[in-house]
Amino acid sequence: MQNNFDSFFNGSASKEDVEKYVNNNLSQEDKEKIKSVLADKNKLNEILSSPFAQELMKKFRK
Repeated sequence: MQNNFDSFFNGSASKEDVEKYVNNNLSQEDKEKIKSVLADKNKLNEILSSPFAQELMKKFRK
């Protein structure tokens, strides 16, 4: 699982890799939530700009 997260954050995961991970590992409800956020550029930017998200991204880049 760590390899999946590493590839997501270092940019080496393809769109197909991400979709496969989401489809195989998340509930239908969580899939719909993710699709909703990804479809809304403002929501996505708001989340990625949060201090929590910024800190997570720093940790995954190490």
